[in-house]
Amino acid sequence: MLTTVRYLDLLLLALALPLFLAAGLPLAGWAVGGGAWVAQRALQEYLDRRARASLAAAGAPSSVGAAQPGGQHPFDDQWRDGNGDHW
Repeated sequence: MLTTVRYLDLLLLALALPLFLAAGLPLAGWAVGGGAWVAQRALQEYLDRRARASLAAAGAPSSVGAAQPGGQHPFDDQWRDGNGDHW
């Protein structure tokens, strides 16, 4: 189910092709728009995988920056002075 939702935009892109053809719209518009969309999705997927691999190699959790118990960011202490105030 989650995989289907993840690629829903690509499914909609494929479903748009028959609509373009039926409406007599320029196929070049669908190809350029769809090609740009697929290219940015491929780049996003590549960069996401690379970031996950880098975090895993460093031993960092994959959810760096996620909310921590107590509402404190895991790196919050490094931005405070001795009194607990932000710099």
